[in-house]
Amino acid sequence: MKHWLRYENIWVRNIVFATLFYALIYLESKSVPTEFEEAYTLTEIQNLVVFFLTYFLIFLNNHFIIRLFLFKKKYTIYGILSLLYILVLSIFVGGLNNFLKLPSNYVSDLLSTFMSYLIGTAFYFIHTWILGNIILTKKKLVEKDAELSFLKYQLSPHFLFNAINNLYGTALAAPEIISSKLLELSDLLRYQIDSTSKDFVSIEDEMRFVNNFINYTHYKSNNLVCSNEVYGEVKAFNLPPLIFLPLIENAIKYSSETEFPFINIKWKFEKDNFAFQIENSYLKTESKIKGTKLGLENLRKRLEILEVKHQLLVDTRKDNIYITDLVIWNLSANV
Repeated sequence: MKHWLRYENIWVRNIVFATLFYALIYLESKSVPTEFEEAYTLTEIQNLVVFFLTYFLIFLNNHFIIRLFLFKKKYTIYGILSLLYILVLSIFVGGLNNFLKLPSNYVSDLLSTFMSYLIGTAFYFIHTWILGNIILTKKKLVEKDAELSFLKYQLSPHFLFNAINNLYGTALAAPEIISSKLLELSDLLRYQIDSTSKDFVSIEDEMRFVNNFINYTHYKSNNLVCSNEVYGEVKAFNLPPLIFLPLIENAIKYSSETEFPFINIKWKFEKDNFAFQIENSYLKTESKIKGTKLGLENLRKRLEILEVKHQLLVDTRKDNIYITDLVIWNLSANV
């Protein structure tokens, strides 16, 4: 289903719900016995305007007063604003009734406003419960999918076959480094397996893994030039595990096709966010690698479902240089 058609879309959800609710009210009014028809003196246009105006006012209360104050435990401000909202709305309803020449008194207007407030609030709490369960279910699914995918990658015979093949070639050409490469491979596999069992890991652990991964793969290409720079003070940020892995793998894979392969990594730490930039050489044309962009799309989807505020951008304007920027905010709030 397209993203804008999902239940999570606030505008589509409210438009559909309001339309269905009004349709039920309209059908119910058509079934009123003839002897009571005089009570229904509004035209259909007036009914429509009154209903959607009332719905809009309830919407404002739910998404501003309740969401911004009650859900954030600012109970005093919430209580004061709620009382003011009911009083002002009841005065407005009374004025509307007078304008439409409908029977009205302050007590009935106040009671009808209070009932509308209770019904609207009840529906909003039901919606919050439904949305919370949808998000929780999606989180569990994406975490399980990610864990399964990483485990398949880690324990894939193809991956291990390539790793052993490379180590075998290294053992013949440079046996003195084989023991250190075995330890590096073991550390990479151990971190991947351990991290996938966690919701969040520290930025320091991820940076260390990226460095280890590049160091391990770097020895296979003598002419690959790598740089890894850190700007600002490394802070105690937390983030989902292995989110940089697909970006690193893509950079290594595509740069290997070029005559002068290079990878430049920059970590930039700000007050409430950090930016990860990876720049690599690639063949803009004549590349033999068929890119699917699934890695970037899966990363973006994973961050969205885990509700990590982020920005993921790709820049290919420079000739044969591929730049990926990932900015993440407020990571410490995710744990």
